[in-house]
Amino acid sequence: RAVSTTGAVIQIRIDDLSSPVIAEIKIPGNDKWNNIKASLTGIKPGVHNLFISLTDDKKVEVDWISFE
Repeated sequence: RAVSTTGAVIQIRIDDLSSPVIAEIKIPGNDKWNNIKASLTGIKPGVHNLFISLTDDKKVEVDWISFE
């Protein structure tokens, strides 16, 4: 669940910021919260720390992340 008034792209990685990207998610530009679904690649089983980073300097707010 995320919101970005300007639109933004976030990347999710596991374990550290230099690990491969497991998801790249485009957040549409508007002022409403969006539930956004994305596919994961290269995920390893187990417990991991998640790292979320922006691909540019735009503003985005992430409320929560879930996995199905």
